[in-house]
Amino acid sequence: MLLFAVVAHAQTRSVTGMVTDSKSQPITGAVIKEKGTTNGAISGTDGRFSIKITTAAPVLQVSFIGMADQDVTLGASNSITIKMETGDQDLGAVVVTAQGIVRSKRSLGYSVASVKSVDINETGLGSPINGLQGKIAGVQISAASSDPGASTRIFIRGIHSISQGTQPLIVVDGVPIANNSTNSTSLNGGFDFGNGLNTINPNDIESMEVLKSSAATALYGSRGANGVIMITTKNGSNSSAKKGLGVEYNGSATFSSVLRMPEFQNQFGQGWDNNHWLDENGSWGPEFDGRDRVYGRVVDNSQLLAPYSALDNNVKDFFERGVTLNNSVGVSGNNGASSFYASFSNVNADGIYPGAVDINNRNTISLKAQTKKDKLSVSGGVNVSMTEGKFVPTGQGGQGTYNNMMQTPRNMSIVDMLNYNDKFYNPEDYFTAYGVTNPYYVLNENGNDFNGRKIYGNIQTTYDIKENIKVLYRLGYDFNTNNIHNHRAILLPQGVNGGSVDDPGFVSEQASGTQEFNNDALITWKKEINPLVSFDLSGGMNINSRSSNSLFTSVDALDIPGFYNVQNSPNAPTIAESNTLRRQVNFFGLANLGYKDMAFLNVSLRRDQSSTLPV
Repeated sequence: MLLFAVVAHAQTRSVTGMVTDSKSQPITGAVIKEKGTTNGAISGTDGRFSIKITTAAPVLQVSFIGMADQDVTLGASNSITIKMETGDQDLGAVVVTAQGIVRSKRSLGYSVASVKSVDINETGLGSPINGLQGKIAGVQISAASSDPGASTRIFIRGIHSISQGTQPLIVVDGVPIANNSTNSTSLNGGFDFGNGLNTINPNDIESMEVLKSSAATALYGSRGANGVIMITTKNGSNSSAKKGLGVEYNGSATFSSVLRMPEFQNQFGQGWDNNHWLDENGSWGPEFDGRDRVYGRVVDNSQLLAPYSALDNNVKDFFERGVTLNNSVGVSGNNGASSFYASFSNVNADGIYPGAVDINNRNTISLKAQTKKDKLSVSGGVNVSMTEGKFVPTGQGGQGTYNNMMQTPRNMSIVDMLNYNDKFYNPEDYFTAYGVTNPYYVLNENGNDFNGRKIYGNIQTTYDIKENIKVLYRLGYDFNTNNIHNHRAILLPQGVNGGSVDDPGFVSEQASGTQEFNNDALITWKKEINPLVSFDLSGGMNINSRSSNSLFTSVDALDIPGFYNVQNSPNAPTIAESNTLRRQVNFFGLANLGYKDMAFLNVSLRRDQSSTLPV
């Protein structure tokens, strides 16, 4: 299912148009946005686009790589042709490249796309990656689930491998961080509690650079085979205020609801093969006729009665409106020689399932400072993210709430089943014995809890040996701990439904963690050989250490209903444990020769030595 944000405006209309170059040739992939809103579109292969307009005096912002940005006043017309001109205003821009080296964009021999803070935060959804959606050619963003806090998947120039990982390397302030998803792809009880990117406060980000080509990612070895996303965070010196103190607050509320459902047939009601069997979970009985008919089990000599008619929204009505509240406050200070930045953010999300069963609550704290005296510069920072969440399990069996809804006849009201202790809607007397039960029972009696912590940051020193020679040392760290609790209630019906949805109960506990250390040493030399020729040379080494640990235990056949502890069973628990350790030593070099600041020759080298052993 898909979600959409609900925002109220005074008026709405659709505008179509075409984007062309100076020779009237269509431009594919141009980004069109309505100024002051989140409305946007991308031009197709024929240059055409369609965009929803919601302001009274609309202005379209049009951008495309290599073209000058344009602001186009729309007026009352619902059709427009936009002609773009070649732009050179970005040729002198600088970007952060591999190993955190700042380079002139025009001097690079590979593709780098950059997105600034204002574009990252305009969605207000609390995830930094949503800010990349539709802004960089060749970058595809997708969510693993509609549940709050679920992982965000990124594909740079498509999927490169079926058997290997496809996600890009994430680098924050020059230090790689873990972006592993905490999930299960089980067909019976799958979940997704998010990945490392979801722990970053988007309001802390100054800019994001995407390195897409092999020439760029080679600088990070095999870890950068799927591309690299470089994130530069705020540190006080890059704030808008040159000196003094500054306070910034950002807040948003986003509402979500079901956009569309599968297309259901509404001609036939409960039953099968044109027979009105009252224990069927399918809708291939007689055609609807609108007459009152009984349905469900006979309980205490009584039965339910309702018109034999289709309920068009019997599944959709089960869901409610979701809400995400995002609040962030940052304080920065700068006196010229030193600066600091501190922030706190909270994202509180409740999804579209009824009740507090699909929630995500994330708090982040960020502290950064830097100072410079004479030739020595010292900087450091720490980021802490604390996440708690619940996820509605997915799957095709009786554990999947959505699956139980889908196997409800078209003439039966699901929302009437809210009280799953009712004599007609409890699992003992539920209308069918075909492997499903009341979705409200599954939603509220089975569940999980997630608790995650992430701490990452770096300490860096830079020393100017001479005017054109610098040395740098950086220590980066990333610690992650996750705890997941899962449980299923004891469900052993004794009557006619006995054996159809039997579950003796289940509980599991999983604790996992990852640790990563990066030690970088780098020396750079810049020299203008003459007014026409410049030369840059950088070289260094990286020592990387990564470890992981996981402990999983589970039991079934619980003794005491409602008590979800691994000791609540006569059976021996299932236990699985794993530990890994990997060390890698990397040597790299970069050289750049420029002529008239127009023609450039780039050379890069890298050698990796690694050892991977079980612990």
